Amino acid sequence: MSAFRLVTVLSLSGIILIRRSHRKATLLLAVPLLVYPLPYYVMQIHFRYRYPVNSILMLLSCTTVYVAWQRITGHRRVAGDEYA
Repeated sequence: MSAFRLVTVLSLSGIILIRRSHRKATLLLAVPLLVYPLPYYVMQIHFRYRYPVNSILMLLSCTTVYVAWQRITGHRRVAGDEYA
């Protein structure tokens, strides 16, 4: 259960990081996270309904970890690296 919370927090910060450089990509990633689970939140809460969006959550979480790692290690921004 705490792993789901960690992934959720990391993915929310990932959405913020992606929004800074790619607004259209933010829509592509955020809309399924907001629209898909709505009926399940109203009817019943169960973790199995989260499985289809886990891949998007993990992508956003990895974006956050990548940016944090870049800032901690002090790597400079290279061509094509928009998130650092």
